[in-house]
Amino acid sequence: RSRGLGDVYKRQLLTNKFIAGDDFSVADITGHFMMNISKILKIEIKNNYPNVYRWQLSLENRDSVKIK
Repeated sequence: RSRGLGDVYKRQLLTNKFIAGDDFSVADITGHFMMNISKILKIEIKNNYPNVYRWQLSLENRDSVKIK
């Protein structure tokens, strides 16, 4: 199921900065959580989904996402 979701994110992030367009939204918050689960499922994001990886890194650099 997560691989299918990765494919959806891959398509969305091909032309958008964030999942639902140019602005950060609840879709990105949910997506970030789901992509973190991909680590547990051992799904390779960096090589298989480069746009998703770029997006994930951009979210992790946001002050609102960083763990303090």
